[in-house]
Amino acid sequence: MLDYWVRLYRRYNLPVTQVIILLKETSVVVPNFFEVEQTRHSYRVVRMWEQDPETLLQDTALLPLASLCRTSEPNGLLSRVAEQVANIETTAQKGQITACTEILAGLRFDDNLIKQLFKEDVMQESVVYQRILREGLQQGLEQGLRTSISDALQNRFGSVPENLTEQLALLTPEILQQLNRQAWTCQTLEEFMSQLPRS
Repeated sequence: MLDYWVRLYRRYNLPVTQVIILLKETSVVVPNFFEVEQTRHSYRVVRMWEQDPETLLQDTALLPLASLCRTSEPNGLLSRVAEQVANIETTAQKGQITACTEILAGLRFDDNLIKQLFKEDVMQESVVYQRILREGLQQGLEQGLRTSISDALQNRFGSVPENLTEQLALLTPEILQQLNRQAWTCQTLEEFMSQLPRS
């Protein structure tokens, strides 16, 4: 925190107020200062589970955080947040706020309850949701290619080099696709291994 403060102050020569926001309840004590010898640097620590949700419920931009606030009835609070989100008139904004709210609510609530309270078709219009979906599909594709390569080599040659998994994890989807074809057509395991990019 001190390092960030110094960098910002050096660059902009303006006062810097620092805040750490803890989203998920924890018993870990997070100090609100750093101190060593003659240096003491203070900053604010906000624990969302200790905050009153009422102010956040009044501000559309802060609705995603409201579900993490202090309450004796968590499910009721999430229901109120969902109602506020449903009242957002702009479709694009509603999609963004829905996506952010669902992501943060996932730190505290069961997925079935979240699905029950929020309309998925609205969230799907969110660029955040679409990015998460794209990244998930990309990771699934890459994992599928790695598995296919390993299976092909295992079936054809009876073994897979021990470090192959680590090597494949570093490669791009394009290279994995080439290697997948190579795994099914190469004549020997050594021929396949010679196709791996050298680090």
